[in-house]
Amino acid sequence: TPYISQRIQGHDTYTPIYLFPLTLFIIFKFLGAKEFKKKLILSVFIGLVMAFTLLSNFQYFLSVLLSIIFFVVLFFIKDRKKLFDFIKTKLIYIISSIASFFIILIPWIIQVRNFITSYGVEPIPGFGGAVELSADVLNFFIPSEYNPFYNSIFRIINSSSPILGNIKNIYFNSWGSLAYPGLIVVGMFTYLIVMKKNLPKKLWIIIKPYFIATVFFIILTLGPFLKVFNNWFIILEEGIRVYLPLPFLGLHYIPGLNSMRAPSRFTPIYVFFAVIVTTFILNYLYQKIKSSKKRFLFISALLLIFFFDQFYQIGPLNIQKIPLNEYLFIKSHSKNGTVLEIPFTVRDGFQYIGFVHAMSPMKGALIHGKPIMGGYIPRVPQKIFDYYKNLKFIGYVSSIIDKGNYNPLKENPHKLNIFPFPGSFEDVEDELESLNIKYIVLKNNEKYSKVLETIITGANFTKVMTENNYDLFIKKQ
Repeated sequence: TPYISQRIQGHDTYTPIYLFPLTLFIIFKFLGAKEFKKKLILSVFIGLVMAFTLLSNFQYFLSVLLSIIFFVVLFFIKDRKKLFDFIKTKLIYIISSIASFFIILIPWIIQVRNFITSYGVEPIPGFGGAVELSADVLNFFIPSEYNPFYNSIFRIINSSSPILGNIKNIYFNSWGSLAYPGLIVVGMFTYLIVMKKNLPKKLWIIIKPYFIATVFFIILTLGPFLKVFNNWFIILEEGIRVYLPLPFLGLHYIPGLNSMRAPSRFTPIYVFFAVIVTTFILNYLYQKIKSSKKRFLFISALLLIFFFDQFYQIGPLNIQKIPLNEYLFIKSHSKNGTVLEIPFTVRDGFQYIGFVHAMSPMKGALIHGKPIMGGYIPRVPQKIFDYYKNLKFIGYVSSIIDKGNYNPLKENPHKLNIFPFPGSFEDVEDELESLNIKYIVLKNNEKYSKVLETIITGANFTKVMTENNYDLFIKKQ
């Protein structure tokens, strides 16, 4: 949950962490099933869950896929004959899983193919921020800044202290690199490393694969280069830097995986395997306690630590009211045209134009069902950005509504740069006509609102509704 405390503020697709235990649960059920029918149904379920994971979160899908590949390789190293026998006897089920996976994804595959055909695959410049978005070694031990208990402690640390100041800086600036698994997990892994020789051999055999999987994904979480105290290189002499490369660097050169730009997003899968290891160790320690009173104290202490350590509290809720009735009006209106909502954005993980936090146009599209200007997806081809910028009116609008790429919980927006439109009403009308824009939804309480309202009405649009600080304009007949 520390990882989710960071993501729940804007990346809701990272909340379904249940996908990891769900996938493993179905696999275990399949391995334990005896009847052909039950195995077949479970094999289909595996494919469906994998497809759902892909549609929900590509990073989670990649994590699950890498986990499956990892365990296959692990068992290949351990006993390749047994692995090949397993594949041979379970081939029909493997095929049914793959078939169900691809069948359910046919509409998605068609859309991806059409998009690639139209726009190609946009290459990522350099490492795409993978170094900055990778976990620092200290991130595995520094909790979430949204835990109010830890937050009150870190705020009193002297920022000028060489070591503690650096730790404090990482604590308050780890939104993209948090990798903290929790105090109980850290404690149990420390116990495992220190006391491994004293653990029963049978217990180590059970947890060893999950322990190795945890280490594997921890290394991926560290990114392309080892980073300590936010330093990922050592300067030997002036101009000579030494880097310690890590396995994530290899993903950058694999087609299809080179778009991975945030290594710390492997945190949920490594924590999942770490929790499995932790559970077995906790159960072992619990079984060693004979007194019922001491067992009660043991469980109580764990619950207390869990509550203190895993509690989080995000900032004040920023509710963005949308003009629902205006969207419903557009939906029921007979004109089949494009909707221009201002503010809007064209945005991906690297750049944007317009107002960076303009999410309501996409919410509106889900309601009225008509095309919109702008959008936010992980990768936007450069020629789309160029197209929007080169549009005389739309490019002008995107410039004067830009408040900068700021964090709404920590930073203030930039001052708007509002300047006169370098064209005529006829230019605007011709452009809107060429884009088939029939509806304009304008936020009416911004500094640019009056300027744009004058241009919009001068371009043959009339106001028909006002709701929640939004005005709806429709093109005149």
